[in-house]
Amino acid sequence: MRTVRWEIIRYLDREERAKTRSLYEECFPEDTGVFVDYYYREKIKDNQILAMEGADGVREEEGWPQVMLHLNPFAFRFGGENVSLDYIVAVATDPRARGQGKMSRVMVKALLDLAARRHPFTFLIPATPAVYRSSGFAFLPEGTKETSRSAGAGSGGGLWVEELREEDFAGAAVFANERMAEQYDVFPLWSRAYMARMRQELAAQAGGMLAVRERSGALAGLATYGREEDAGELLYVLALREDRAQVRKLIEEHMFGMNIHQIRDAEMPFMVRILDLKRLMELMGGGETGSFRLRVRLKDEVVKENNGCFLLYCGEGASGIRQIPEEEAECEMDIAALAVFLFGKIRMYVREWV
Repeated sequence: MRTVRWEIIRYLDREERAKTRSLYEECFPEDTGVFVDYYYREKIKDNQILAMEGADGVREEEGWPQVMLHLNPFAFRFGGENVSLDYIVAVATDPRARGQGKMSRVMVKALLDLAARRHPFTFLIPATPAVYRSSGFAFLPEGTKETSRSAGAGSGGGLWVEELREEDFAGAAVFANERMAEQYDVFPLWSRAYMARMRQELAAQAGGMLAVRERSGALAGLATYGREEDAGELLYVLALREDRAQVRKLIEEHMFGMNIHQIRDAEMPFMVRILDLKRLMELMGGGETGSFRLRVRLKDEVVKENNGCFLLYCGEGASGIRQIPEEEAECEMDIAALAVFLFGKIRMYVREWV
């Protein structure tokens, strides 16, 4: 095998993205063929794939690409504003190229590019958390995990459950956004198009969407789930806060009737990485974040604009960041520690596989 003396990191053209499938399948053998078919049919339509290749794009001799990192775009609501965020997925290195720091170099490129676009943060689900901690990621406090419970008998108070119909997607998206806005500061915005793609993704996981309705037919709750044989994973369960327990119970009873006998919440151990700290602080003022003032000496090994001594403040609907003299800093943090501090105050809800 010929040794590559130098490397190229670049975003793949649209027609090139599908050619990364063999690396995906090699590095993520746990994903079924049906799911990978969905991913490479739908998700690569509008995502970006940052890849590292050898000199002159050599493929067969060196393996192609050596490294890839997918940036999947989502529309989010954050602090009353609509913002674009990229979800980092399918981070993979060809086995022959591992142990050489190649993935770290690709990750740095991705983080710097996202920061330059004024993305407040990015997020991912890690296979190896230590790899991402070294790039400034920290685990996101989820705060929404529920313990599994078995379905039992009980009255639904006039509520009933059915599969969500496509013609109801637009109304269901409005319902979902309203429910999430009542309880969270940051959440993905649902739309008819979002739900149509979600239905395909769930179908690739042998799952679907369920609607809980009142006697009148009005929506009282929504749930999305994946399935593997007789086990089901719940992603979103959305309802008014006071109705959520009853909606959850009815959903589980319905799934039990579908021969899904083990029901649990999908494990979503997200890590988050602050990118543009100034933008993040601007957005925090639009939510219900608790008041704080933090005088910090901040260190960021990747995004140099985040380095310095700052006053970070939030309260009474206003937030921001101001540079301060070094002697006024009361503590020192790296960017990961700051993420733990700030995201401990942000009510974020995200339940996405890819």
